[in-house]
Amino acid sequence: MISRIVVLFVIACMIVSVSPVFGAQATYSITDKQVRAKIDFEKKPDVLNSYIKNSKFILEIDGKISLSEEEFWGSPMTSVSTSYSEGITSVIFDFIDKPSAPRVEIKGNSIFVEFDLTASNNVAESSGNVYLRLFFGLGMILVMILIFYFFVKFFMKKNITSDIPGIGRLMGKVDIMPGRNLVFYELDESIYILGISGDSISLVDKISDEDQVSRIKSGFSKRKDFGSYLKFFNKESVDEEVKISSSLIKDKVDSLRKR
Repeated sequence: MISRIVVLFVIACMIVSVSPVFGAQATYSITDKQVRAKIDFEKKPDVLNSYIKNSKFILEIDGKISLSEEEFWGSPMTSVSTSYSEGITSVIFDFIDKPSAPRVEIKGNSIFVEFDLTASNNVAESSGNVYLRLFFGLGMILVMILIFYFFVKFFMKKNITSDIPGIGRLMGKVDIMPGRNLVFYELDESIYILGISGDSISLVDKISDEDQVSRIKSGFSKRKDFGSYLKFFNKESVDEEVKISSSLIKDKVDSLRKR
């Protein structure tokens, strides 16, 4: 019975001696171009293997190592963690992108790991630059939406801007005030004066007298201003259906402004 107890005690001691826990402390220096890590151990570490897997660099060390996990915000390296399995501790350096192979050096009881991020064109942006690019992208999207909105709004206005093939033609447009215009449109042998205000279009007058039509055409061909357009109309009476004068046009313009 006593011999069995002794054997069990010896086995337990052997198990404890096989997998002791070693403490370790790490310090880090991180920039956009370089990451440096120094891990200090209680005794000289035995590095078994090191390799890169996706965006992680894994350092396998013999024994059970107690190392605090770290997280880093707004830097190329996001975290450092450990995992233990079958007597081997894996120290895991996790990056935003796949890193290049680092330089690993053992000096005394310390391991030095140095990543050159420029070697693999893996320079990560600082958090400030990331936010700047984000706001810039959102600003560009907003500008494009506004441009598209005003572009559609401009072409969706109820505005006469072109001729009707084989029927009539647009002679010219006069801006009375913002959002209100007079449009002179020739159709057959007559000229129609249309008032455009916001979303409404109304017929101001129709001119069919040949002399009046000729004078208006001549005036538009010389690109005169609206003051000259009123001179096209005199106070002489013409056909009852299309009687027009400068005073009548002024009255119609005033009525259009009051709408």
